[in-house]
Amino acid sequence: MGTALGTDLATKRDQLLAATQRLSAPLELSAFLVRGEPVAFAEASRGRYAPFDVGESWGPPWSTTWFHIRGRVPSEWSDQNVVAVFDIGFEGRHTGFTCEALAWHDGRPWRGVDPNHRWLPITSPDVDFYLEASAIPTAVVSGPADAPSMIALRESAAKAFVFRQAELRVQDPAARKMALDFKALYDLAGALPDGDRRTEVLKALDRFAKSDDAGELEAALARPSTSPHVITAVGHAHIDTAWLWPLRETRRKCARTFSTALALMDEYPDYRFACSQPAQYAWMKESYPDVFEGIRQKVTAGQWEPVGSMWVEADCNLPSGEALVRQFLQGKRFFMKEFGVDTRELWLPDVFGYPASLPQLIAESGGEYFLTQKLSWNDTNKPAHHTFMWEGIDGTSVFTHFPPADTYNGDFSAGEIVKSAADYKDQDRSSHSLYLYGWGDGGGGPEPDMIESARRLGSIEGAPRVELGRASEFFAGARREARNLTTWVGELYFELHRGTYTSQARTKKLNRRAEQALREAEIWSVAVGADYPAGILETAWKRLLINQFHDILPGSSIDWVYEDAERELEAVVETAGGVITSAQSAVAGVGDNLVVFNPNSHARREVVEVDGQPRWIEAPSCGWRSVDEQAESQVEPVSISGRVMQNGLLRVTWDEEGLLTSIWDKEAGREVLTSGARGNLLQLHEDNPKNWDAWDVDADYRLHAVDVTALATAKIEADGPLRAAVRFVREFGASKLEQRMRSTGGKRTNFSRWRFPSPSFRRGRRMRSSSATSSAARTPTRVGTRPGLRCALIAGLISAKRATGSRCSTTASTATTSSAR
Repeated sequence: MGTALGTDLATKRDQLLAATQRLSAPLELSAFLVRGEPVAFAEASRGRYAPFDVGESWGPPWSTTWFHIRGRVPSEWSDQNVVAVFDIGFEGRHTGFTCEALAWHDGRPWRGVDPNHRWLPITSPDVDFYLEASAIPTAVVSGPADAPSMIALRESAAKAFVFRQAELRVQDPAARKMALDFKALYDLAGALPDGDRRTEVLKALDRFAKSDDAGELEAALARPSTSPHVITAVGHAHIDTAWLWPLRETRRKCARTFSTALALMDEYPDYRFACSQPAQYAWMKESYPDVFEGIRQKVTAGQWEPVGSMWVEADCNLPSGEALVRQFLQGKRFFMKEFGVDTRELWLPDVFGYPASLPQLIAESGGEYFLTQKLSWNDTNKPAHHTFMWEGIDGTSVFTHFPPADTYNGDFSAGEIVKSAADYKDQDRSSHSLYLYGWGDGGGGPEPDMIESARRLGSIEGAPRVELGRASEFFAGARREARNLTTWVGELYFELHRGTYTSQARTKKLNRRAEQALREAEIWSVAVGADYPAGILETAWKRLLINQFHDILPGSSIDWVYEDAERELEAVVETAGGVITSAQSAVAGVGDNLVVFNPNSHARREVVEVDGQPRWIEAPSCGWRSVDEQAESQVEPVSISGRVMQNGLLRVTWDEEGLLTSIWDKEAGREVLTSGARGNLLQLHEDNPKNWDAWDVDADYRLHAVDVTALATAKIEADGPLRAAVRFVREFGASKLEQRMRSTGGKRTNFSRWRFPSPSFRRGRRMRSSSATSSAARTPTRVGTRPGLRCALIAGLISAKRATGSRCSTTASTATTSSAR
């Protein structure tokens, strides 16, 4: 950007920023490499350190290198602001997706070092501290390139980073002020439309460029804002609980970012920082008690604001309603217990869609407000409003705000501030919006320069008014001054990332099993009436809830994340299973009677295995019954004759390819299949989304399909009178698919389940069925791939137990049909 006078203002800006630091003195480095899991500072400080020079490579993927930093401030700098400046290998890499470090001073976490926070203040002549540097490799999330396994990279010896800078420098406060003044005006001129104010700013910059008279800048900054719009700016760092890094690395990302935020609060008393996800706070309490105590103090001082209500920023489409309730329960309970804070908002800026049940859950948990910005990513219909009332399925409404900057990682440039007000879609109903600024995902949160920018843009002509504040203050004030807001009724559907309903099917299946197991464990523990295992169940619930984070359960993370998730969810199922067994045994008592348990909210009649034989069993809702207490029920048998299976409800007919030609509903007296159609037809689709393989299903996948009709074998495995089953085996390419069509006596039909004995999918292939969905095969656990099947939700039925405690039947299951939009 230039002026009519031809002055190169961009060059002048860069020169001013470069002049904020001057002089240089070297620092002495030594290094200690740790492979595998990170170690605590106490152990690292006793490590065997080897000399290390700037310019050397370091950091095999996922390793940790501790650098011992030593030096001495030159005596002639004694009255100067001295900083230690680092580049540990940031060049050419994105913020949050590269190497990062935590500085330790006097054995305590000090500040994070990342691409946006490269310098540390030095306040004593002798320099002696440590950097705990994490070598985080870059994952492939889109494009034609294969995504390398992050699990495999754990064994790599290749060093990924070059340590480019480690030196002491003098930071000039006057030069820094002048540079930031110039930058604020330069950015403002770039954001303003042509007109008098823009011309005035450009002329002031040009005059300064020729004279270096700081008064020119100060005069231009002093012109107050006349805008009616007010922006509440809140510091923030959206840290994905897991994504392109495992949970263990997120714990360290939090320590780095939170340490930086605390340090900035000491330097800038007006700085406010909002932070969600109590699970991350709990990590700090466990692993970084000094950081947690600092947070506690800043919460009391009003500078640090806990927000969000949920344990993690959870996916809201795949978890059960009960799991969503537990997210609120555990999240709000932690904030109340640790800080005495009752959060009033649900804070989900990055989640992939929001069901119509959420307003009721927000209100019932004591909340009033909802925040997101994710729907600004919609690929079809952009949201029509930024501030509105969201009404759920029961009529409950909550005040909802989408920050109009369309980001939760704002850089506090004048461009974003001006755009935030100009693009606000509800200016006739409200004059107040929220702005979230700061680098997320390990980028360290707000920079000092962002807070400096906030001070310069607080009230300046050509821009809206900006105040540093708290999210709770914004919501209360915005709700109070808003008028005639539109009401949106129903789901806030996210028109993107539709593939997250299917990716990583095994994790989704384990999630559902864990939800069911915990529900049953609680039901039967309550039934026992004594010694309720509250601590065991709470711990298990938290393990489940953290794995419902919006980049874990939806399937958009690296393979390492799913290695961890599957292990954790299996542990939850095992823990809950032990509680179930203990509780059912206590309820059943001693003896040889068979007792059946039904965890559902309605009575069930099922076929279960008793001593290897099928038996018709009945049980009341959320209750149990001894088999000896019930007479043998007379039920209409199920049978198979030729290619016809029928019971008291349905008659199903199939052809020589195992495709259904008729489903006759006996009760309704009508044909279910469309005339001339065939059911149970599986199809393969090419699935090559334009952007993110693991996230998206583009609409054009439906343009091409290959029917999978070749039948290798069809075998009757049971033919009544209480149970019937036919096994179909299909082969296509290098893959084999087994499918079972089952029915029981009476009026129950479990239509179909399938599995892949030896799954061998090609990348970009996807399968669907015209009549049913599956319990899904194991899928490739890489970012950039998606399963070939939609996954089914598994519904728990009746389990049976001898009074002696031996299990006689496993819980039955059914597959349900769902369709992604």
